[in-house]
Amino acid sequence: MDLINGVPRSPYRRFGNIVTIPRTVDKIRADLAGTLGEYYWRHGFSEWLLEFLGLEQDSIRDAVAKHPNDDSIWKWIQENMQPRNYEEIARFNRYIIELRPKPENSDKIRKFCRSIGKTEIADILTYCEWQDLDENRQAEYLSAPIDLSVTPPRDPYQKFLGLVNLPRLLDKARAELAGTIGAYQWRTGQSLVLLEFLELSPEGLFEALRIDQSDESICDWIRRHMAKRSDAEIALFNLGAIQNPPATIERMQMHNRFLSDVGLGSLYPITTAFERLCWDDRLL
Repeated sequence: MDLINGVPRSPYRRFGNIVTIPRTVDKIRADLAGTLGEYYWRHGFSEWLLEFLGLEQDSIRDAVAKHPNDDSIWKWIQENMQPRNYEEIARFNRYIIELRPKPENSDKIRKFCRSIGKTEIADILTYCEWQDLDENRQAEYLSAPIDLSVTPPRDPYQKFLGLVNLPRLLDKARAELAGTIGAYQWRTGQSLVLLEFLELSPEGLFEALRIDQSDESICDWIRRHMAKRSDAEIALFNLGAIQNPPATIERMQMHNRFLSDVGLGSLYPITTAFERLCWDDRLL
């Protein structure tokens, strides 16, 4: 792992539905390789993560050195961490995902936003959104549909065109076209909210996918046909989509029902719609 020339995984990425573990592992691997660069892991998010897991910093550093792949280090973490129930994990995730910069870091974020010509979004960004933007993160382009009867779509935090949930939306629409959508839907819920923000119809997107299903081509089509949105509008949309619970009584009832159906009813007052999707995907 070379973080002098590359970047760690997004803070939204997770092992066992606990956010920021993959990112921390990436930074420890880079530290071991002498390629940590300007990154750090002994304080900040990684420090809070290790406190939550009940793991000593030197112990996990030694474990990462002995376990070079994700599966083996995650197995070690599970065997050595303090046991955490789903509610504790959900609360930790929410804390990390919704954390906003402290006043002493505000100038740093404003300077960064000015450097990329997006000064107006400085006061909108959470830490996680700042890290994704700073690292110019975008989902990997796919050219073929994912079989959603076997594998879940990409998580809702991944982005195309700077917009959360767009890769997931395309996975579901493509899977419907291929006849492999399984139990997923995309003409309602969070997908419909995104389409309304883009001012695109499900039918129009579906017809564009019939012509070319690749992510690269359909993102170009969306860019040309979507409503013009400012950087601030996109940042506010992302913030609202990530942090807000279901917005109507009907959606709140559905949110509660879905969680209860998979034995996670206690998470109802904690989780957002995006987090419910992540829990649901991992328990299918």
